[in-house]
Amino acid sequence: MSETDPVVMSFEDMQWADTSLLDFIEYLLDWSRNHAIFVLTLSRPELVERRPNWGAGRRNFTSIYLEPLSEKAMRDLITGLVPGLPDEMSEQILARAEGVPSMPSRRCGC
Repeated sequence: MSETDPVVMSFEDMQWADTSLLDFIEYLLDWSRNHAIFVLTLSRPELVERRPNWGAGRRNFTSIYLEPLSEKAMRDLITGLVPGLPDEMSEQILARAEGVPSMPSRRCGC
């Protein structure tokens, strides 16, 4: 695909990725040196705790650390995304998200 058009690959929740997936992505970055492939990985800080050198030394690697959102900002985000969500459900999401917006239904059992 990347021989005809640029390719974007996005991997979310990398903090839960197993070693094989992390190794594959690192291999892909080396292999794709001459291809138009943009790889975006999203994770919570736990990934760097598990794999401190994640991305280090890779060509064109950029890491952006975003501070957790305030409780008010998280409440506003939830209200904007899911108007009318029951308070109990909102509280579960807020408690588990720790200020980091993500897809709560994947891990919190909501």
